Amino acid sequence: MFTKNLTNSIYDVLLGKADAATMCGVNYQLMKKKIDTGELKIIASSGHYPENVLASRTGFEHELLIKIKKIVITMPDSEEGQAVLKAMQKMKIKRFIPYDPAIENLTKELLKSGEFSG
Repeated sequence: MFTKNLTNSIYDVLLGKADAATMCGVNYQLMKKKIDTGELKIIASSGHYPENVLASRTGFEHELLIKIKKIVITMPDSEEGQAVLKAMQKMKIKRFIPYDPAIENLTKELLKSGEFSG
């Protein structure tokens, strides 16, 4: 079932309406500060997956793309970059990492496991 709400997901498990719930680990940590999560515990965690992906259009100048990529990935290494990242904290962005094409398989598997017949 989809509760469409993190609080409802937590309460559904606490009240026995659901055996388990899924959510982003960061969201769970934030929710724990707002509501009593009782005896809930994390039973499994997935690997990292992309949330805030930066992409370019087809045909974008390759050399400029490489320069931008380097600037974005090395943001934590400069005061200016750290200031930009600090402004992104509300979006849960701490840094950007190089894209790993293997993550596409994880995303496909996550989507596949969420499918249901009915």
